[in-house]
Amino acid sequence: MAKYIRASFKFIILFSLICIFPSCQIAKESYMMTRGYLAFTRGDYQDALLSYLDIENITSDYHMLSYNIGVIYQALDQEKSLKKWLEAEKSDNAAIKVSALYNIGLYYYNSGKYQEAYTYFLQALKISPADMDIKINLELAYQRLIAISGTTSSADVENKKQKTRRSENSYILQYLKKKEQDRWKSGELTPDVNTSNDW
Repeated sequence: MAKYIRASFKFIILFSLICIFPSCQIAKESYMMTRGYLAFTRGDYQDALLSYLDIENITSDYHMLSYNIGVIYQALDQEKSLKKWLEAEKSDNAAIKVSALYNIGLYYYNSGKYQEAYTYFLQALKISPADMDIKINLELAYQRLIAISGTTSSADVENKKQKTRRSENSYILQYLKKKEQDRWKSGELTPDVNTSNDW
């Protein structure tokens, strides 16, 4: 009987350890993600990067981690940020995907590659049509494209491409304007009017 109790006790201990070790990995991942986030908020980018890189191979949410590493690389003025955001863009999570597309657009915009920036802002806007930051940056990229195309003379083929882009862009801007008007008309964005005395 004592051998049976010892054997079952060993089995219970072994089974418990098998069940605990995977949760230890999750706990380590959560701890390192939190540690990296806190280090980033303190401005300690190197420590944050080390925390994230420590769990890069074991994380269950690789795309979110890639996005966070990209943000740190950007803060450190390193070119690796674009690579990490391109990895994060493949995420199934809409919030991560939109953030990655938006940051890729900003990267290209700041690099003077306005057509690429416009393309990524447009992709982000399709996923998150109510985001004002994306709309503003899409408009800025569009204005830069118009300014650049207005100062250069090119062949007829290039002019046709630009006219096609302009018509597409004006359609998108008209669509956005209509959506905003519909939201105002429906009362979603109706400002609060205080009827009390205003003195």
